[in-house]
Formats: sequence, C-alpha cells, structure tokens
Amino acid sequence: MISPSRRRTMTSQGTDRRQFLMTDNNFVDWKGNAFAVIERPRWSFRNMFRSSVPAIRVLAPEGSLLFQMPQQRTRDIDLLPVEDASGNRITALRRTGRKGLTTNLFQVVDPNDEPFGTIQGDFTYTSFKVIDSNGTPIGHISEGSGMTTIQSPDDSERWRYSLMALAIAAEIAAELQALRSH
Repeated sequence: MISPSRRRTMTSQGTDRRQFLMTDNNFVDWKGNAFAVIERPRWSFRNMFRSSVPAIRVLAPEGSLLFQMPQQRTRDIDLLPVEDASGNRITALRRTGRKGLTTNLFQVVDPNDEPFGTIQGDFTYTSFKVIDSNGTPIGHISEGSGMTTIQSPDDSERWRYSLMALAIAAEIAAELQALRSH
C-alpha cells in the first residue's frame, strides 16, 4: 500500500508541468505523454561548411512551433538564443564565466536583455542547477541512462523553453566533446 504522503507526491509529479523528461527527440511528462518534439536538421557534408545551418525546431505534437534555436556547432555553449516562429527572441542563455575549473555559469535573460535567472553547469554539460539570488537550487537538468530529467523553477514558457533549449544544446555539446576526446 502506498502511503498518503507518497501518493500526493506521485500525483503532483504527474500533473506538475515543471517536471519533465527529454528522451530521444521528445519531451515527455511523467505519464509518458509527449508534449514537444525536437526536429533536428539533417546532417550533411554541405551543411558542415555553410555559414548558416538550419535551426533546431521544437514543435507541439500537432506540429505548431513552440520555439527554435540555432544548431550547436561547438563544444562550448556561449550564447543560446531561443526564438519564436517570427525570429523574435523569447529568452536567451549567455555564459558569463566559470566558477573554478569545473563549473560554467549562465545568465538567463528575457527579450529585453533583463536577467531573470542564473544556471550553474558542470564542464561536461550533463548536470545543471538553476539557482536563485541566494544561491539556493530551485530547478535542474540532469542527464543519465539515456534520458534527461528537467525541473523548471516555475511553469512559465521562458523557464521551460530556456531549460528545454539548454538540454538540447548540452546534449550536442557533450557529443562534440566526446568526439574530440577520441
């Protein structure tokens, strides 16, 4: 028998849109329902030498565009704009520095370049913490066992889309790091 407190946790996790997973090319809720599909540009030798590469698009299940972001082409994430279908910026992540040798620091900004959050990430791009102004963790991205767990600080599009875009870019950056080390 499941205790009432555990049942509440399970129920809230199932209905809480702040907690979700990235697996393969989908974002899914805790019940396994896909609420977004990642559409990645096809890889080709031609794209490898082009100055502009098609954007990564994240679509709702019915096909409408939720947001788009540039294709990650380097091992480091320095600037990550997240845009709507018209190319207007919804949010952006900007690497602001490092904390020691092992932590990347990112500032999350709105379309007017006003900061609304900070993210700390490890140098392998497999773990990130969203922190408040007091340094308290209020969200995260964690990669492991073929899927990525995401917890957004709130249910706003700007936080959800920022963390979804960062999870996609981090996956690509980690793959590029792994290729370089071989």
